[in-house]
Amino acid sequence: MLKNAPYALMVIGAALLIGGIAIGARSGDAPQIAFLMGVVGVVMLAFGLTLYLFTEGVGGRRTGC
Repeated sequence: MLKNAPYALMVIGAALLIGGIAIGARSGDAPQIAFLMGVVGVVMLAFGLTLYLFTEGVGGRRTGC
């Protein structure tokens, strides 16, 4: 279950980021939810990438996890 967590976080984060950009582009004066979605999306992308690097990426290969 946790093996798929980095991928899930990155997919959800990318969807939130793209959704926030789409909402901001559609409305002339972007609502606050668009900014919030973008920020949460970027944070989830970064956290998912960090988890991936520590579990399966470079750090995981070195430690043998």
